[in-house]
Amino acid sequence: MLQTIANSVLHILYPQFCVKCNSSFIYNKQLMCNKCLQQMPLTNFETINNNDIDKLFWGKLKVAHAFALGYFNRAGIFQHLVHQLKYNGNKDAGLILGNLMGEAILNSVFYANINLIIPLPLHPAKLAKRGFNQAEIIAQGIAQKCNVPMQNNIVLRTVNTSTQTAKTRGERFENMRNVFLIKNAELLNNKHVLLVDDIITTGATLEACGAAILTAQNTTLYIGAAAFSVT
Repeated sequence: MLQTIANSVLHILYPQFCVKCNSSFIYNKQLMCNKCLQQMPLTNFETINNNDIDKLFWGKLKVAHAFALGYFNRAGIFQHLVHQLKYNGNKDAGLILGNLMGEAILNSVFYANINLIIPLPLHPAKLAKRGFNQAEIIAQGIAQKCNVPMQNNIVLRTVNTSTQTAKTRGERFENMRNVFLIKNAELLNNKHVLLVDDIITTGATLEACGAAILTAQNTTLYIGAAAFSVT
């Protein structure tokens, strides 16, 4: 009761606003109000074997399981959160996406063995320009929730590829050839690795990075993203 009273007083003195609807009915850096949280279009793919994201990698990459937390729809909650992170530098948006992904992982039988989290890396030039890697922020949120270590210096992006947005599916895959390099591959040996990105569209970038990760010995690969953009 005392904590509830304290939260109410703090909320009056220092009101916080939902990043989606601008409501002030949030507490403790929740970032989103409960109404918006309940309206998130979740995929529940973390509980479904052979889901639509699993199928993206069939015959191309050996993935134990893949999922995205929600659907990336125009003007939707996931688009808003990802854009807040990626273009407005709102790292709290990335952390809440990661925390929600972490909760989903903890409630899934498919991800019980994960013992290492790797964010999809940015090229150093792009990282310097943006100042942060959005996938790394999301991965940090997952690591916090799941109590699993995250490493951001094992997989390197050695080619600064052009944007994938306007490319066809075939062009996206061709654009990602020989882009990723593994540093200290022994750190991946015998690991159950969760590779994390913000949005999955065709899976071309994740496929290229995942293939590099699987060059390590006896490594099991899982893939997770905040959102799935259906094209």
